[in-house]
Parts: sequence; structure tokens; C-alpha cells
Amino acid sequence: MSVSSVEIAFRRDSINSANIRFDERFGLGGDFPTGEEIIFLTDAFNKGLKILYIPKPIVIHPLESSGKNYDSEQLIEAKGAMFYRLFGLLGYAASLIFAYKKHTQSPHSFIQFFRLMNRGINNYRSTRK
Repeated sequence: MSVSSVEIAFRRDSINSANIRFDERFGLGGDFPTGEEIIFLTDAFNKGLKILYIPKPIVIHPLESSGKNYDSEQLIEAKGAMFYRLFGLLGYAASLIFAYKKHTQSPHSFIQFFRLMNRGINNYRSTRK
């Protein structure tokens, strides 16, 4: 869940032949500004592609990440949408666990954090293809 786009390399032919695309609703500039990397990798895995992690630097990038700004209600909502996109109805349970673990890193109570995640799930469900 903590992969960054700059850490992903792939064989273009494999991705094209499996008809895998980045879900443009997710990521910076999308409706849900996080999660595009894990969704992409999960889609590839679900289509039977092999995924490897090789701990070898291919790029240098600052440590800050927009995906960990839990002050942002939009980002918290996007996390809920991402969990639903990945896990379907189990996304509610994943959101509950995530809210429990991460709400202390935000100005929101656990209940507020979880409600924001549910709002993201509902927004995703109302706009999905």
C-alpha cells in the first residue's frame, strides 16, 4: 500500500496485452487523489501478471508524500474510495481498520475519519463506470 509511482517499472507489452490501464479517477488530478499505484498493481496481479519488488534504487525522490496528509478530508475520502475499488464490500471493513489506525495522525476523531472514508466510498459508488 505504500508504493510510489516512481517505483514502478513494467514490460509495456505485458500491460497492453492484459488490457491494464491506470484508473484515471484515482491519483493527483483525479476525482480521488490517491491510490492509483496500488490499484494499477492489483489490477495487474488479478490479471495473472507477475509482480516483483526489487529493492534497488531506480530514481531519487523526496520523502514527502501527498498520500499521507490526513488533514485533508478529500484525501481521507479518496482512501475510502480506493479500498472499495480494491476490495468491493470488504472495503468498508478495510476502511474501518484504516480509520482506527490512522485517525490519530489527523485532526479528526475516529468516527469523523471513518465517516469521511464512507463518504468517499459512496462518491465512488455513485460515479463508477
